[in-house]
Amino acid sequence: MGSCRNLVFLSHILINVVGLIVSQPDFLFIDCGEGFGNYTTNSTYQTNLDTLLFSLSSNINSYGFYNTSSGENPDRVNVIVLCRGDVDLDTCRGCISNATSKITQDCPNSKEAIGWYNLCMARYSNESIDGQVKTSPMAK
Repeated sequence: MGSCRNLVFLSHILINVVGLIVSQPDFLFIDCGEGFGNYTTNSTYQTNLDTLLFSLSSNINSYGFYNTSSGENPDRVNVIVLCRGDVDLDTCRGCISNATSKITQDCPNSKEAIGWYNLCMARYSNESIDGQVKTSPMAK
């Protein structure tokens, strides 16, 4: 009888831990760039996007910033990530890891998206990002 209770207790803990690992916190603000088009599932654009998003958190510099691009037009993906200046590097990397996992869940197949957490932000686009002033979308 005791071992059955222990098994139920341990399975409950395991389910909760797996749920925490799989789920990502919600963005404070997200914009999926409606009007910029969508990419096709399993396309070259998606491959470029997934490759960039997977590697971002490990490439962030000590200032909490990183930008990169991959591919050729029309499948070129541009990505930028940034953490608040008072965030230590490990916390920044964790935030960016969450953001890059969550952004494609919240904006499936969008060619442009931006998501903000309190500590960091992530943005990707099929248009140039580097050195471009953009006043929208704005956090509300």
